[in-house]
Amino acid sequence: MNRFVVWGNGEDTLYTLMPPDFFSGMCGGQGICGKCRVTFLSKPPAPAEKEREFLGTEELEAGVRLACFCRPGKNSHTIAVPEIHSPGLSGKEKSIRREQSAPRDGDCGIAIDIGTTTISMQLLAVPGGIVLAGNSYLNSQRYFGADVISRLKASSEGKETRLGEMLRSDILRGIEKILDDAEILPYRIVRIVIAANTVMDHFLLGLPVARLGTAPFTPYRLEFPAGRFDEIFKSGERDSPLNAVPVQLMPCISTFIGGDIVSGLAALNITEMEGPVLFADIGTNAEMVLSYRGVLLCCSAAAGPAFEGGLSCGTGTVPGAVYSVSLENDRFVYEYFENDGKISGPQGLCGSGVIDFVAESVRAGLIDGYGIPAPVLTDRGYCSIPPEKYG
Repeated sequence: MNRFVVWGNGEDTLYTLMPPDFFSGMCGGQGICGKCRVTFLSKPPAPAEKEREFLGTEELEAGVRLACFCRPGKNSHTIAVPEIHSPGLSGKEKSIRREQSAPRDGDCGIAIDIGTTTISMQLLAVPGGIVLAGNSYLNSQRYFGADVISRLKASSEGKETRLGEMLRSDILRGIEKILDDAEILPYRIVRIVIAANTVMDHFLLGLPVARLGTAPFTPYRLEFPAGRFDEIFKSGERDSPLNAVPVQLMPCISTFIGGDIVSGLAALNITEMEGPVLFADIGTNAEMVLSYRGVLLCCSAAAGPAFEGGLSCGTGTVPGAVYSVSLENDRFVYEYFENDGKISGPQGLCGSGVIDFVAESVRAGLIDGYGIPAPVLTDRGYCSIPPEKYG
């Protein structure tokens, strides 16, 4: 738990008073997910009636509140925030250092994947493509909600500039860290390639997003000319060796089929495979491409918020997230992401963990093909579906 002192004004919620990095914001502070729990170490404000729907009596008495509901009074308040909500680049990142040592000279490039939930990047030797280092961390825009539509809504409410600044700041910090990890000086970078979903591309470049959030969901642009690093990231450092580095954004197919999918299709050369072949990228947004006889059919659907944001035990892919569940004999066993020993146990289920758990439950007969729990679970008090609801 991280401790902070916050000065309230009796009007603003704690969610708005705290820096955006400290909350996952599955619902963007709208008060419907119950994930922004904090613990008051000083006298807590009286709980809002809505908080009682998410928090039990013991939690409320222990000073637990939801940041999106509580409005601290006009004095200082000491609160504890779970470590899992700490800033992305000081605890949430997943770093990789390859066994190959970085060459003492020669050019390097950086490949960046901007997702709605996660930003990942790799430092590679050019030519050759040897991976020298990599990292992965949460997109700070999650403060405004876990899904793209929540962020488009925030943009329409005057937060468009801030959303772009948060994204560029995340990437700049990631680049700085990856260069430090590999002990590579910035002047060695000769190219940066970015693959992102269409909305992230628009936020990064400062393009209008108003038409992306309403039918017929029309993007301002699907292809992006290469630009200079200083033009795209507005870094403001006049003498930075990265300023003149060309940055290429992969083209998108449609509003909800982005450049990350185009990159995957190009890397796999999917049209040359014997078909039919299904390529699926399951993130916050799930895109699928079916290749058959030279024809590509694409579609997309919400995935991350459906699997994680709406579940009381759901979480993003962060330290402590259960990512694998299997049934051994009569017991469930699981694996979760650790973070250098800082996470002492599971903190919730991310998308792949939920899929595993449901699949194993179906296989064991605990859940039927329609998703209805078996009566034995109700009999033992594991769920509250009344018997008359069973088919």
